[in-house]
Amino acid sequence: MRRLDDLALGIRLSVGGGRSGWVRLALIAVGVGLGVTMLLIAASIPTVLDARDARDGARSVNADQELSLGSPSALVQEVRSAYREDPVVGLMVQPEHDDAPLPRV
Repeated sequence: MRRLDDLALGIRLSVGGGRSGWVRLALIAVGVGLGVTMLLIAASIPTVLDARDARDGARSVNADQELSLGSPSALVQEVRSAYREDPVVGLMVQPEHDDAPLPRV
C-alpha cells in the first residue's frame, strides 16, 4: 500500500496547482517521451548500418576470387538501367554448369 500512497501523493502534487500543474505535467511527459525516442533511435543506428553493410556485401561480387579447376562457377555482369529517371543497378548471372552455386538473395 505504501507505493500506491506515494503514487497518489505524486499525482496530487503534479496536478494540484491548477492549470499550471497540468501544463507542467504535460511538458514533463513530452520531454520524457522525446528523450526516450532519441535514445532508442541512437541505440538502433549501429544495427541498421551493420545490416545495410551485410546486404551490400552479399550483393557484391569479388572479381579477385581464385577458383580451382573444375569448380562450378557462374558468370556475373553488372547491368545498369533506369526506371522513371531512377537508376536501377542489378547483376545478370549465368551459370556455367548445372551444379553452379545459386545466387544469395
